[in-house]
Amino acid sequence: MDFMDKQLTEVTGGTIRAQLLTDMARITYRSTGDLQEARKRFTAALQEDPTYARAKLGRAEVLIESDNTNEAEKLLLEAMETLSIDKDRQDEYIEALMLLARVFEATDRAGEAYRRLTAAARISPDNLNIRSAIVRNRHVAGRHRDAVTAAEHVEQQLAEGIERTAEHMRLVSDIFVLGALSEIEMKKPDDAVERLIRAAELDPSNPAAIEPLVGLLQERGRLEEAARYSARLARQTPEPGVRGQRYVEAGMLFHDAAAALADGADGAETASEAELRKAAFENLRLGLELVEETGDTLLDRA
Repeated sequence: MDFMDKQLTEVTGGTIRAQLLTDMARITYRSTGDLQEARKRFTAALQEDPTYARAKLGRAEVLIESDNTNEAEKLLLEAMETLSIDKDRQDEYIEALMLLARVFEATDRAGEAYRRLTAAARISPDNLNIRSAIVRNRHVAGRHRDAVTAAEHVEQQLAEGIERTAEHMRLVSDIFVLGALSEIEMKKPDDAVERLIRAAELDPSNPAAIEPLVGLLQERGRLEEAARYSARLARQTPEPGVRGQRYVEAGMLFHDAAAALADGADGAETASEAELRKAAFENLRLGLELVEETGDTLLDRA
């Protein structure tokens, strides 16, 4: 922050100073939680350039995060009056719409939030952040059919060509997870399984996709698949104690898959019984070693 204060003394021009003060206000709140100090910097930014909308939007975001939703709503509505008539400021208008949606969701007005999000989507239909917010809004509101429809729209976008950056793939994966959770609520677990598999393919490191998938696959007797996803989840778990528990769970699933194959179960196993038993041993060994090292208690298998 000292560096930014020094930089502020060296720059001239109202808009540049307003931008710097806005950045400083955000950093101040996020690093210290000092709302009053952040307010001072946002106010100073608008004194430098009263038309600098990002200062108003940044202040509104901080107000939302600090549960000052009434003040945030008033500020956003005022900002949107100006932004809505300037076609060169659509990005800022979209940001205002999404922030206002957050205010409405925080104050139990999901329908109002949804209307703002769909307005934003009409302006920028390929914006994944907007699509993600729509799916989440519909899922949380219990409008599960709408959530699935919105997730399917993103599937279509993916087919048409989305830049496959890590950030985009995590976002799309999370969207599919919400769609799958809505399908579970709609009593369509098989559809949910396929959507979660898709989510895990797009972002193999997304635990939100893998955790529910393991249980659903196990319930359907797809034990080898459940075991492999469980082992993947274990490998990606940073906390040693939890990682150990998950390795043990994966080992037990591999053991169950081997036992089912030995009993003549007609599953989708691709490995032999010997290979499954070897995987069971390796995962159990890794898990028990980690649990012993950390001193954690091994949880009973549900």
